[in-house]
Amino acid sequence: MLERKIYRKLDEWKRTSDKKALCIIGARQIGKTTIIREFAKKNYEHYVEVNFILDKEAGKIFDGNLDADTIITNLTAFKMQEFVPGKTLIFLDEIQECPNARCAIKFLVEDGRFDYIESGSLLGVRYKEVPSYAVGYEEICYMYPMDFEEYIRANGVQDSTIELLKTCYSEHSEVPEVVHQTMLKLFYTYIVVGGMPAVVQIYVNTHDIGKVVALQREILELYRLDIGKYAEGSDKIKIRAIFDSIPAQLNSKNRRFILNKLVDCLEKCLICRHIRRFAD
Repeated sequence: MLERKIYRKLDEWKRTSDKKALCIIGARQIGKTTIIREFAKKNYEHYVEVNFILDKEAGKIFDGNLDADTIITNLTAFKMQEFVPGKTLIFLDEIQECPNARCAIKFLVEDGRFDYIESGSLLGVRYKEVPSYAVGYEEICYMYPMDFEEYIRANGVQDSTIELLKTCYSEHSEVPEVVHQTMLKLFYTYIVVGGMPAVVQIYVNTHDIGKVVALQREILELYRLDIGKYAEGSDKIKIRAIFDSIPAQLNSKNRRFILNKLVDCLEKCLICRHIRRFAD
């Protein structure tokens, strides 16, 4: 399994007394479900997962009365699993597909018998569908594709080397040449491979760029399909055109296009990030 920084956040949340529901928000295919499953299996005796895309009928659990007893009764019947108070994690995946479920989190957290993690993408553009936010009952955590540190760990760079790099950065000292050259080579491959976990894993396992590109194209097509599914009216064509133009705009001298058009439409979905210039 690829090491992800967010796992530390999950550990901190688990140790918190009077914990809220943890809502992990991020783009598609960045590893949210994988990391939550791994965490659940290691830290809970009982683990219940509801995926609102795969389990088409699951949304009905949250229709009508949203009191905790009714929801838990319906959920137990739907999943046919054992729910043990204090020892069970309930994972609500793709929660953007069921706004009522996110609304119900308030009552489930107040009930206090179980721990809850929500996960979803596109939550930033579907907020209007949520009847009432569970203000004070959710802890929001944003997740992104693998950063360069996570990437080099996946490629075998050891903790001691990473600590050396951090020390050199903080002390403004020179990085040893052999380390510098190794990091440059890894950075060049990171630019090509990117941070999608499945793509990184294929590269680590095979070093086959053909397989890397094939999977990248599959993920891009999934994003295009999502734009068609969630965007409204004429926005579908506009947003898809903007999304498809990202590579060309990154290579353009005209940076204003990115700031004016992309940030609004795509940054809300965590599909792209606006990286501002820094001097250090």
